[in-house]
Amino acid sequence: MKVLALGVLALVSSHSAFAIYHGPLLLRETYPGHVAPGFRLTTQCQVWADKVVRTVVSEGVSVSQSTAAMVSTPTLLKVIDAAKAGQLKRESAPVDGPGVVDVAIRILPNDGIEKIILLKANGGDGEVVTNLAAEAKGLRLLLDRLCK
Repeated sequence: MKVLALGVLALVSSHSAFAIYHGPLLLRETYPGHVAPGFRLTTQCQVWADKVVRTVVSEGVSVSQSTAAMVSTPTLLKVIDAAKAGQLKRESAPVDGPGVVDVAIRILPNDGIEKIILLKANGGDGEVVTNLAAEAKGLRLLLDRLCK
């Protein structure tokens, strides 16, 4: 499932390039794991520079809701850069269970992006990856509040 959202700019300057990125800066996706029909519910929450977009899908029915927001984008980008330096802790987890993936988008020169794992609790492959940086924890808390 993909959500199309337009009109957001995050401007980043670097000593070597200038990038314009159109997309979310934080992303949370949840999925139910292996469940019976009627219980398949997935969610996606995207934090853009000017809005939060929440999408819920159940049995093929998709509902999206966009809420206007004012994100302190320069500060967020600095926090994402700091989260990139976090050590990733890998642990085993049960397979076929529910999952959540929290990602921060780091904007690179020349409009490239790098996905920074904040948390990947994947019931599908039985692995939990946690970014141990304090900044990553703070971004996960932000997603907790914004993605209810």
